[in-house]
Amino acid sequence: RLAMEISDWEDALPPYIHLAYLPKPGLIRLRLDGTHHDAEFINQELDQYKNELIERFGNDILHDDDLTPPEILLHHLNRLGFTVATAESCTGGNIAHQITSIAGSSSAFMGSVVAYSNDVKHRVLGVKNETLEAFGAVSIPTVEEMTQGVCQVIGTDCSIVTSGIAGPGGGTPDKPVGTVCIAVKSPNGIISATHHFPGNRSRVIDRATTTAIVTLIKELKSIK
Repeated sequence: RLAMEISDWEDALPPYIHLAYLPKPGLIRLRLDGTHHDAEFINQELDQYKNELIERFGNDILHDDDLTPPEILLHHLNRLGFTVATAESCTGGNIAHQITSIAGSSSAFMGSVVAYSNDVKHRVLGVKNETLEAFGAVSIPTVEEMTQGVCQVIGTDCSIVTSGIAGPGGGTPDKPVGTVCIAVKSPNGIISATHHFPGNRSRVIDRATTTAIVTLIKELKSIK
């Protein structure tokens, strides 16, 4: 779909410029490269076409350098002087793992709660029993309360939260396998959404992890 959206732009590229699509679960990297005997000329051309892509996609462009989502997240957290914690159910600590795999992440990442059971969601993160009984663990009200709870427990400005059904079992007609509720909290407030990710258990976890990190990145990008 992305290639179709920019087919006119890509078809108009000069023969010495090439665009590559490098997709990962929940993310597409676009790489421009070129070949020319004049290094200054080709670098100017690449900058021009890069800027055209950024202008074309606006806020959907996360970053204009070859960084991973956790690296981009840490860049914005450090830029703003914010800290972050995660509260994870279906992703089982994978978001925290991705962030702490980056050297120097302790400048902004404070900790995580893997709240796999409803009891932990209630006792540790303060999710109301009434919320869990009325809406279930995989619900927008639950993840929104988790975002507030983990910020209070760990003491951070921001949080990233997931709760879902990674499979292969556990799905229902209303909440099939691949249903994941994601919420993030920043000084802007709380943003939440329900997603439906395809694939097996590991792919659902990967997609949920990337989507959750990207959601907070987009919020932080709007803060100057």
